[in-house]
Amino acid sequence: MRSVTLEAIRLLNRWSEYIFGKQIDVTNTTPSSTAKDEQTVPQIIPLFISSKKANPKDTFPKSSIWQKLKSAKLIRLPSYKGDAGEQLDIGTLCYNSENYQLALLWYWLAARQGHAEAQFLLGLFYEEGEIIGQDYAKAVRYFKRSAEQGFVLGQNNYAWMLIRGDGIEKNFEEGFRWYKLAAEQGFYKAQFVVGLAYFLGGWSSVAKQNFQEAVHWLRLSADQGDPDAQFNLGLMYLKGHGVSQDHEAGMDLIERASEHDHPAALYHLGLAYDLGDRVEPDDDYSNLNYEIAAEHGHSGARFGMTGDGSQNYRGN
Repeated sequence: MRSVTLEAIRLLNRWSEYIFGKQIDVTNTTPSSTAKDEQTVPQIIPLFISSKKANPKDTFPKSSIWQKLKSAKLIRLPSYKGDAGEQLDIGTLCYNSENYQLALLWYWLAARQGHAEAQFLLGLFYEEGEIIGQDYAKAVRYFKRSAEQGFVLGQNNYAWMLIRGDGIEKNFEEGFRWYKLAAEQGFYKAQFVVGLAYFLGGWSSVAKQNFQEAVHWLRLSADQGDPDAQFNLGLMYLKGHGVSQDHEAGMDLIERASEHDHPAALYHLGLAYDLGDRVEPDDDYSNLNYEIAAEHGHSGARFGMTGDGSQNYRGN
């Protein structure tokens, strides 16, 4: 992990004090130059998905920060053209201190030097459109640049844009290819998507239905704690799709997914204990799962119970 030097922090404070009238609070802030998983990435957009070169003039209004930087000649300081990794770290300090526009500038400085993680982060900013104007085409451009350097989160999000057709022509085959590259690097969300594609089939000409492949990729994702993968793999065990039928293993996976408040897993447990489907019926446990599933948006869970707490399915 790269450490931010005191000189860099002093420079950061110089910029921040000039632009915002206050310095950055760097206490209890741990920057990171590499995001191995999404936990190290600023959570400014959910993952679940222009032809002109980007530059600060596109990012900031002429009368705002960019003009202040020019007038103060701060863009002539050595760090403006300095180490991309340190620029990324300073940007992360800014982001964690809620100085988002300044973070954006530092990410841009690192990205223009080809830093893959910074390119990915810029893509997030452009996709979300909260800090700067939303621009899917620019988001696609930065995600692609990051992906082409092998940055796994860039690969995942570039695949997402291809599948959705946001800022680029929809292309399921190319989207699946990038998802699989991310999955092969161990990113659990991409592994789930690849597994789901193999389970459904017909999603891509290169991802025909193959239950064995689906089980393989879903298991990799489930082992990393992804509740969607755990639930769907559990169903495959219950049905014997791509794996020997195993009710106990299937229910165990669904239980694990329910611990993450997965609505479908909670509903399935409610139904199983409601009907006594190879488990001892348990009205209280069934009701509890129905209730939590309904609280998390599962529409069918509301019909699993009557107003007095009894279940409709068994006619109690």
